[in-house]
Amino acid sequence: MYPTSQEPMTRREAIKTGSCLAAAAVAGCSLNLLLPGCTAQAPDEKTVATILAETQKADPRDLTLTVVYDNLVSDKAMKSDWGFSCVVQGPGQNILFDTGQFGEILMANLSRAGIAPSSIDDVVISHDHPDHVGGLAAFLERRPQVRVWLISSFGPVFKKLVRRTGAQIVEVDDPAVISRFCLSTGEMKNIKRHEQSLILRTQGGSILITGCAHPGVEKIAARACQLVPDPVLLVMGGFHLMSSLNHRIRKIAGRFKEMGVKYLAPSHCTGTEAENILAPAYGKRYLASGVGRVIHVRELMG
Repeated sequence: MYPTSQEPMTRREAIKTGSCLAAAAVAGCSLNLLLPGCTAQAPDEKTVATILAETQKADPRDLTLTVVYDNLVSDKAMKSDWGFSCVVQGPGQNILFDTGQFGEILMANLSRAGIAPSSIDDVVISHDHPDHVGGLAAFLERRPQVRVWLISSFGPVFKKLVRRTGAQIVEVDDPAVISRFCLSTGEMKNIKRHEQSLILRTQGGSILITGCAHPGVEKIAARACQLVPDPVLLVMGGFHLMSSLNHRIRKIAGRFKEMGVKYLAPSHCTGTEAENILAPAYGKRYLASGVGRVIHVRELMG
């Protein structure tokens, strides 16, 4: 059902290739003809009130973020490959956000990180590219009794394959509460790809985790600020700035600072040029990331 022995792939190869699940996801996703970067309307007051009533702020001492799939490398003992996956270990709830491209690599890196599949309660998939969904089949073989949070635009064939494993699908359209400290931005859209991102509420501020940030990483951060009134402690994941001009990257760095984003930890599809601009802009508050990177949120509280 999924590739086993594969060499790490380039971005172009990754987009062309994927497991049965990834192919089903891509084939089933409809194209929404919106302007590039255009996102859904701002959440209404009722949605925001519901989120605030149903979520709490986690103690930073109880929250750890581990990157288990990335083409950038933080821990050389981990296998690197084009894609992204991160495990959120929090109070009473562990979440796997995205699953990388190849199941063999994902499962090996989880083992190396000491994270048992049985400890995962929820899987959240940002969008349908193979480098974010390709490892899901292998994970569900080991841990089928989980909830899998998918944006509504995933196709019916993909959903059918996931349900066959015994997993429960939760479809996301509007912003949704995943656990008492975690929520989805809801499905944000542009002409290239629909996507959801993860927001973690902590006593030190909110944490935003993006898969590829196709709708625009600054727009996703703005959505997070609309949904919860907390300061933004950290934005991490793929920022999708590989093809962006330098002046746009600098503008995004400025927007982050205007929004009060305290730390950045970009990786995956952010791009070397963007990293070289964002790193000096944030100085000591820029966290080098990649596969094997472990962020203990309590360490960001100083």
